[in-house]
Amino acid sequence: MKYKTDFQKIVYRVVRKIPEGKVSTYKQVAKLTGFPRACPPKFFSSLNMYFVYILQSQKDGNLYIGCTNNLKRRLELHNSGKVFSTKSRRPLFLIYCEVYHNEKDAFAREKFLKSGWGKNYIRKVLKNFFQEQEKFRRAWRAVGNILNKNRNSEIPCHRVIRSDGKIGGYKNGTKKKAFLLKKENVRIN
Repeated sequence: MKYKTDFQKIVYRVVRKIPEGKVSTYKQVAKLTGFPRACPPKFFSSLNMYFVYILQSQKDGNLYIGCTNNLKRRLELHNSGKVFSTKSRRPLFLIYCEVYHNEKDAFAREKFLKSGWGKNYIRKVLKNFFQEQEKFRRAWRAVGNILNKNRNSEIPCHRVIRSDGKIGGYKNGTKKKAFLLKKENVRIN
C-alpha cells in the first residue's frame, strides 16, 4: 500500500496492532503515534520548600494553579479525586512549577498567577508547550480523517472510537461499524 504521508503510515501501523475485541480512541491512537503530551515528572520533596504549580486536565485541557509544601502528595490528592475543584477533571498533569523558600512568597505568586496578568504570563512562558498541545489536538482529527479515507480491509479502522466513548464515524457507515464491533464482542455506549 502506498502512503501519502509518514503520519498516515504510522497511524495505520498503530491501528493494525489493536487486537480483535478491543477498541482505541482517536486520542489514544494519536498518542501512540508519538505526538507530544504532558507527562507527570519525577517528583522531589524537600523541607522548607513551597511549590507553586500548574496542572492541566487531560479531560478538558483547563489549568489549575495551586501552592503546596509537598508537591508529590498534593498531585496524588488531585488525581485521587480528593480535591473538590479538580475531582471531575482528572487525570491532571504537572506542566509548570516554581520553588520558593518562603511560604508568603509562594502564596503571593499563586495569587498573581491566578490574576489576569498572571494568566498572560503563563501563556508567554508556556507558549511552546501550548503550541505542541495544539499540534496534538489536530493529530486526533487527522487520525479520524486518515482512517475515514482508508480503503484497505486489512486495517481494522472500526476499532477506533471517539474519546467520549461514542462509536464515531466510519467509511461504511456507523451501523456497519457497530455490527463489526458487536461481532467482536465489543460493547459501546
